[in-house]
Amino acid sequence: GAIYLGRVAPKDSQCRFFIDKNPQNFFNIGLILRALPHARILCLRRDPMDACFSNLKEVFEGGAYAYSYGFEDLAAHHHGYLGLLQHWKAIAPGSVHVVDYEDLVHDGDAALQAVLEFCGMRPVAGMLDITANRAPVSTASSSQVRQSIHARGIGAWRRYAGPLAPLQALLEADRTPGDRSRAGDEA
Repeated sequence: GAIYLGRVAPKDSQCRFFIDKNPQNFFNIGLILRALPHARILCLRRDPMDACFSNLKEVFEGGAYAYSYGFEDLAAHHHGYLGLLQHWKAIAPGSVHVVDYEDLVHDGDAALQAVLEFCGMRPVAGMLDITANRAPVSTASSSQVRQSIHARGIGAWRRYAGPLAPLQALLEADRTPGDRSRAGDEA
């Protein structure tokens, strides 16, 4: 854990918390909790179709996220994610917290309060105003990070419902326990 923290944690000694938002971290939750027993795992869960469509429409560099280019692979990856999430919530219930994207959009204050409680943090004025944060960002969604929280991504896949029907069928065919929504249903 110390080597990892030395490489990725902010160098500012005043910083008590940092976020590693690598989408593939969920594969390593067990390792993360073993190496960093006080780590808090936050998972942002989206409607299955919204999540898969978001991946499908992004062109990732260097072959990253190869699963995101085919319906079968996307559905399998999503089911794997949900299965692992359920497993770690059961094994380490005090260490894993799920935030539903729709809840964040519709009641950001309540979602933020739950996250702060989970992390043992206090609210700070203006915390929800992400447009004011000027920290460097390096992700596929970097252009979106400075935008306020919005509902534009909820149901965005519906515009392409016809071509995405095979993906929806795959997501519905093999739902993982704990997947609280049917593929395509808004939470």
